[in-house]
Amino acid sequence: MSEVIEKKDTAVSLAVYDPLRQKIEKIKATNAALVFNYSDRKGNADARSHVHSLRKTKAEVEKTRVAAKAQALAFGRAVDDVAKGLSGELEAMIDVHQKPLDEIENAERLKKEAQERAALEAKENAEREERERQAAELAAARALAAKMERELAAEKRKMELERAEQAAAAKARADAETKAKVDQEAAAARERAAVEAQQRAEREKQEAILAAERAKLDAERAAIDAEKRAAQEKKDAERRAVEAEAESKRRAKQAAEDAKAAQAAAVKRALDEQARKDREAREAAESKRKADAEKEAARVADEKVRRHLVMEVADSIMEFMGEKAASLPVVALAEAMLDGKIARVTVNTAKK
Repeated sequence: MSEVIEKKDTAVSLAVYDPLRQKIEKIKATNAALVFNYSDRKGNADARSHVHSLRKTKAEVEKTRVAAKAQALAFGRAVDDVAKGLSGELEAMIDVHQKPLDEIENAERLKKEAQERAALEAKENAEREERERQAAELAAARALAAKMERELAAEKRKMELERAEQAAAAKARADAETKAKVDQEAAAARERAAVEAQQRAEREKQEAILAAERAKLDAERAAIDAEKRAAQEKKDAERRAVEAEAESKRRAKQAAEDAKAAQAAAVKRALDEQARKDREAREAAESKRKADAEKEAARVADEKVRRHLVMEVADSIMEFMGEKAASLPVVALAEAMLDGKIARVTVNTAKK
């Protein structure tokens, strides 16, 4: 069953008042010519009778208004009922197709959210593993540096012990050489004294033999002194060679020690620099995460405020338009007004 609703303009819809307009025009002409003596009994009665007739005409105007208004309201309800029925038919057809679309959209949204969660979890796991790896590398590097420092300290202590032992050995050798020299000189002195005593005892008896023996003794003494000097020079040369070798080893060990210390310092500087870069990277990532979170919170807050404003505007539209708002997409209209897509709304208040 189809229904046809004819639209009528304001002039036609107010034609119901035309007979009353004609009647009031005649009354106006008569009223302009009437003159009453309100203080006279008859004039007063005539004036009251005339006012009563005017009130009756006014009642006819009110009666006509009520009847016309009732027709207009009935017409409006009929318009609303037809629109509601048509909208219901369309909504039923929309639901048939919208439901699978909504299901697909919801499934895609859930899939996207799951993918985003998985990606976020993977990223967080990767970042956590990277931090753990870097921490392990840093700990290993620090352990290596500590080990190198311990080895360096042990090497230093070993070198110091070796230098002390070498110094003690050198002193012991020098003391032994000095004592041997003194003993040799004492023995030589005793030997010379004995020889001289023997010589003095036999000097007179063996003058000739003494001269020969003295010459022989002088020769032997010269040989002994030469042998002593040679032995001493040999010992001095050996001692100088040992000291030179010890000094060469000490310098080589010192150079190696300095190289290890420089290497350890370079490793420590590199580790400190890497740790500083890692710390700055973590701080930058944390700052970006906080900024993104604040931005998202601001967006959510703005969206809540906007939805609140949209609902207030929608409520205002529905309150202003009354039953007519039922056939309008009020929320979409409110959003378009807030977004500036609709500059103004014109409402046709013409009576139907």
